[in-house]
Amino acid sequence: MKMQVKRGAKSNLPALSTGEFAFTTDSEEVFIGGSSENKQIPVLKDGKIPEGMLPAPVVKIVSDDGTQTCILGVDDVGLYLLEVQNG
Repeated sequence: MKMQVKRGAKSNLPALSTGEFAFTTDSEEVFIGGSSENKQIPVLKDGKIPEGMLPAPVVKIVSDDGTQTCILGVDDVGLYLLEVQNG
């Protein structure tokens, strides 16, 4: 089964219905319609969320021995595992 979403240039991005997806073909960004506005969905690049796209606040958890770090983001929608660092 093939699923397609609205797509086109970012400058032509319409107001999306709640839960409706869109992909901008020029900037390769993904959006979903929220209750009052379009919300950009962070897209991982090299396993990390791009700067400026991190939800706030960000929580950093370090293992007792310091070998692993988990970075979590919290926003009004939920809790996200943003990155795991080893070493």
